[in-house]
Amino acid sequence: MVRKSYLLVAILGVMFLFAACESKTSSPESGDNSSHFIDHINTGCANGIEAVAIDYDHAYLQGYYFEEDTLTLDIHFLANCCPGFIEVVEILQNTISIEVMDTLYDCRCICSYDNEFRFLWGHPGEVEISFQSTYWSGSSPVSSFDTLIVLSH
Repeated sequence: MVRKSYLLVAILGVMFLFAACESKTSSPESGDNSSHFIDHINTGCANGIEAVAIDYDHAYLQGYYFEEDTLTLDIHFLANCCPGFIEVVEILQNTISIEVMDTLYDCRCICSYDNEFRFLWGHPGEVEISFQSTYWSGSSPVSSFDTLIVLSH
């Protein structure tokens, strides 16, 4: 009976050690996993349809909003006026890369867009943003930009 008691105490001790080690190793990683892409809100053509011969590389960050744990990027860019957008977003530490691809490209006209891209973003500090709109993945960008912002609460 005494052996069973020692064995039970030893098993509980080992379980306690594993639980203590697990909580210490997982908490620092939670900051890295707290950022992810939520959605892209397409508001449609902002200023009407433009001729195809306009200056293509015309994209910029109009503004950004950081409230509690949500980061919203308001991005102005050019794309086809009959788009079927698919976004590819990659987040690595404090860098956000956004590629908006037009999967339809049905029309022979270009529009300017003022769209929002929302992220769950739990930490202030510097954020590098890289954006491009393309016809399809790997094609030359229709419009693009790179910028750096500083988030604070």
